[in-house]
Amino acid sequence: MRYCITLRSRPDVRITGWYDGSEKCWSTDRRRQNLFEKERDAKPVCRELRSRWPRNAPVINIEAEQTEVTPSTIYSGPIERRDIHQIPDRTGIQNRLELEREIEMFETVCSERHADHHIHGDFNTRRIVLAPPISTMGEDTHITQWEAFATLGNGRHLMMGDDPRLHKMPAAPTLADFFRHRFVPMVANHLLQSARLASRAGLDEKAVIACLLHDIAMAGLVTADHGYWGAQLIEPYVDGEVSWAVRHHQALRYFPDESVGYSYPDAYIRYFGEDYQPPDYIRQAYEQARRHKWYMTSRLITINDVYALDPEVVVDIDDFDDLIGRNFRQPKDGLGFDNSPVAHMWRSMIWPHNSL
Repeated sequence: MRYCITLRSRPDVRITGWYDGSEKCWSTDRRRQNLFEKERDAKPVCRELRSRWPRNAPVINIEAEQTEVTPSTIYSGPIERRDIHQIPDRTGIQNRLELEREIEMFETVCSERHADHHIHGDFNTRRIVLAPPISTMGEDTHITQWEAFATLGNGRHLMMGDDPRLHKMPAAPTLADFFRHRFVPMVANHLLQSARLASRAGLDEKAVIACLLHDIAMAGLVTADHGYWGAQLIEPYVDGEVSWAVRHHQALRYFPDESVGYSYPDAYIRYFGEDYQPPDYIRQAYEQARRHKWYMTSRLITINDVYALDPEVVVDIDDFDDLIGRNFRQPKDGLGFDNSPVAHMWRSMIWPHNSL
């Protein structure tokens, strides 16, 4: 048996692309799939692809060689515009402009025509998921996805409430529930590894819980300015020193501190380029943080952040149950339902596809 690496659609788990070994990595043409004789040969490539596209890491996987193309394996989600001319005419759509339009609608509107493929829940009605405007800016879909409103009615509706593709959250969800059922697995594992490193280094519990939570926004909400978003998410539930440390680690990570052995990460050169310079607001935040009494708590996040990216190491959130109990004030009614100033942010992760 030979193996390939696939990229699947989040809405309906159908294959949207195959790793083809090219510089661009992905193709929508099954015939171009790069095949591996042994599964272990594909593992390092799969890890690299997941690291390059962390938001799609859960749907990039090693599978047995794909030998057939069926309607359930093509045109099922985001398709790179560069591959349009490689798509075989198997949909009955002869006009290329019409085909491109069909692909564009798939990129933004999940019409759920194959309800029986869903793992969770009864999905008898067709529900439309609109992509958040912040994620479509600069793309055609920022405008075109709203045309879906004209198709509503007669059993076709906007998504509201529990999405059957997601694990149903408990009535009073805890932090651990979000780690298990909402956070990007790769980022969640990174947080757990970071916290374990801090704990093994003998750091105090404030530093360890800060490491556990430092990328929490990136794990479940938004990547841009994730330190600020993350600090806001946890502020009502942790000591002020912890939320301060999470907020400022975003700035500190760009600036070395040789006195504690922290250098500018080599990975950042790969991520952002050799010439990247952080913006002024980040530099100003660093200079302010450098003089603050809690500077070292935030710096300890960066020290335990850089080396916590081993995909072969898996840490369980249950290992930190006692730590969370002592350092994270779980609301009785559950995160998202305690009327705190940030409850709406947690609810947005519980029901991320609500249209309103």
